[in-house]
Amino acid sequence: MSPKPLSRIYAFLCFLFFMLSCSSTQPTLEAANPVSISWFARKHGFVMKTKGAIDNLDKNDISMSFEANSRKLIFNGTLVWLNDPVKTWRGRRVLSQRDIDKTIMPLLDDSLLLGRRGYKTVVLDAGHGGSDNGATGRRNVQEKRVTLDIAKRTRTILEKHGINVRMTRSEDKSMTLNNRTELLATWKPDVFVSIHLNAAQSTTASGIETHITPPRGCAITANSKVFDRDLVQYQNNIYDEGNMSLGYLIQRELIRHLKLVDRGLRRSRFFVTRNAPCPAVLVECGFLSNPAEEEKFLAAEFRQSAAEAIAAGIIAYFDETKSRATHRVRK
Repeated sequence: MSPKPLSRIYAFLCFLFFMLSCSSTQPTLEAANPVSISWFARKHGFVMKTKGAIDNLDKNDISMSFEANSRKLIFNGTLVWLNDPVKTWRGRRVLSQRDIDKTIMPLLDDSLLLGRRGYKTVVLDAGHGGSDNGATGRRNVQEKRVTLDIAKRTRTILEKHGINVRMTRSEDKSMTLNNRTELLATWKPDVFVSIHLNAAQSTTASGIETHITPPRGCAITANSKVFDRDLVQYQNNIYDEGNMSLGYLIQRELIRHLKLVDRGLRRSRFFVTRNAPCPAVLVECGFLSNPAEEEKFLAAEFRQSAAEAIAAGIIAYFDETKSRATHRVRK
């Protein structure tokens, strides 16, 4: 074979290798540009103290704790899961630029939230219903009944504050996920909250989770890797910053009111939230598979506390979007 065909084959193989390399890295969507935690602290006026694997940042009434090689952020005492783990780059611990933009800044600065929308419409979604019981505890407490009760109690509180509330279901009836998102498309709410209870194989699993849609190209909290499906731009991704603010405020209030384990503000692509035309969260108020937590949900007082927490988070979110012209520190 002459040298010319060999050179062409070599060139083709090099091109093929390049294309395969590009496609193998594509699920990251974009380089998660590193931002030094120490640089971020200096820029925004935080005092930074490092103790082992933990970097603590403090300023006035704001505290943040980052853990090396972890996606955990403790913001003012509430667990928030980052999109990317804290990494070491050139000898310094760094955050991804997308976590600065989509996680930390929306928590720090009210002015990054969506435009002033005022007290308009909230849609509450009581999970499951009808033939779908959802999770069921050992004492036969059914998720569908508890979520409906909490949703109704939340509605009562919000309406007393002058907020218009709609519910995807106000009785025990079956509803598909499509039914729920079709209502959202019709109603065009300003906030959507889907209320659920959790379950696990282990009876010791416990605590509260709030879920929001992760930004495009980011893994869900339950996965460490990014898959092709994570590259999809969902309707709800328009509201990444609003999701973060709303989710944090509701998770914070649920922990304050219910005194259960803080499992954090997490990233998940649930059908109803990823297709919501507004800031949206899905809350898991506790584990029915945990006998102690199931017992708590038997008490009307505990269900009322859950409703008060959800309502408090929503009201705090509306208050911040209305008064964004005056910067306020979150506590």
